[in-house]
Amino acid sequence: MLVRAGGFTFVELLIASVMISIMFLGLTTHLAGGMRVWHRVTETSESLQRQRMALERLQRELAGAIVYDRRPESYGEQSGVLPSLAFEEDALRWISVVATQARQPARVRMLSYTCGQREGERGLRRTSQSIGEARSQQAPASQLVLPECETLSLRYAFLPQDESAPLEWDTRWPDPEKEGLPRLMAVSIELTSGRRIQQIVMIPSGVLKQRPAESPS
Repeated sequence: MLVRAGGFTFVELLIASVMISIMFLGLTTHLAGGMRVWHRVTETSESLQRQRMALERLQRELAGAIVYDRRPESYGEQSGVLPSLAFEEDALRWISVVATQARQPARVRMLSYTCGQREGERGLRRTSQSIGEARSQQAPASQLVLPECETLSLRYAFLPQDESAPLEWDTRWPDPEKEGLPRLMAVSIELTSGRRIQQIVMIPSGVLKQRPAESPS
């Protein structure tokens, strides 16, 4: 004998309950998948935004690069002189005119960018200090500007021997204090995800010159 409850038999109610449970299970799975996709899209968008902002900042600060003092004796490792400028294969250190907030004068700062491991976290790090702090050889505070950075690679443009040939590129710019800054740089950042971002950066105050001849061994 079938028992009716409000016009429905017990079997009909049981079947309806099972169907509703299956429907809600499918909706829950669908919503969970949608949330995972949304989180991935958000993380990717935020990562791309960090990469763009880090490159734009580096490009903007390199655009203000200057040779503050051309006397070789003004640079060194001892207190009272400035740390040597560096345009290396994987590191930068230079002096730049850095813009501040509106209606405030720009400041001259010594900046550096490197990619490496520090305090258990790997990434692209920036340091900034005043000329006075740099001369006193104070250790500058480090700021993490791009956590995803695995390696930083830099190349510098030189004029070819043959004027009709394309520019030549090398991984080091020699004697920036005396010879001047590079005009064009190729910046390449490899991320922990394996993705690589690249940018050609121009220093308006830099020069294009031929690569110096190697010293005979």
